[in-house]
Amino acid sequence: MIAKLDGKGNLIVQHKSVVNNGHGYNYTANENTIIKVVVNSDGTTTMHVVAVKTHAGESPESADRNRAAKLLPVENLKHKDADYVSRYMKAYKAELKRKAPSYVYSVKGLYLHSSAHFTIKNRVKGYDKKPRRLAHVFKVRGVVLDHNKYPRLKVNGGYIYFNKNIRDAYYRTNHPLFRVIRKTGVLVHTETRSSITSRDV
Repeated sequence: MIAKLDGKGNLIVQHKSVVNNGHGYNYTANENTIIKVVVNSDGTTTMHVVAVKTHAGESPESADRNRAAKLLPVENLKHKDADYVSRYMKAYKAELKRKAPSYVYSVKGLYLHSSAHFTIKNRVKGYDKKPRRLAHVFKVRGVVLDHNKYPRLKVNGGYIYFNKNIRDAYYRTNHPLFRVIRKTGVLVHTETRSSITSRDV
C-alpha cells in the first residue's frame, strides 16, 4: 500500500489497494482513506486503515445457486470463513427446495434407501429403467443433504438421488397435443383448480 500526507498532515492511501486474504475475500483500501498510526506498548508501530470487505469472484449466493440448479454436490468449503459457509448453505438449500418437483420419476434405474446416507445395506427396493409411461412415480416429501453435501429427495418410503436423472413427472410447458398413456384415461376439468363440479366428462 502506497501512502502520502494530505494538506492537514494526515497519512492517507495514495492509490486504491486490494488484498486477498486467501479465504475467498478481498479487502479494498480506497484512495484518500485515512491511515491511523498506533504506537504499541512494546514500541512498535502499527498502521490501521478501513478496508471494504468483498467476496473474491462469485458471491456465495451466486456460487451455490449455480451448483444447486445443476443438482451438483456442495463444493469444498474447507477454506471459506463461517459467514461465507452460512450464506452459501442457506441459498443452496433454498434453491434445491425451489427446484424439487412434487412428483418425480427417474430416466435411469435406481434404489430406494431407508437413509439419506446411501449404502448397499440400507437399500429398500430397486427400480429398473423403464419408459416414462411405465416408470415408477415418487411423491416428494422434502429435500435433504447427505453429509451436508449430497442432495437427496425424501419420498414416500425412503430416499432417492436428486440428480440429473430425476425428472418432473408433470409437464411444465405448453403442448398443442397430448397423448394419454394411462390405461384408465384422465379427467378433464374446465377450471385450473380441479374439483368434482368442474369436470367436463
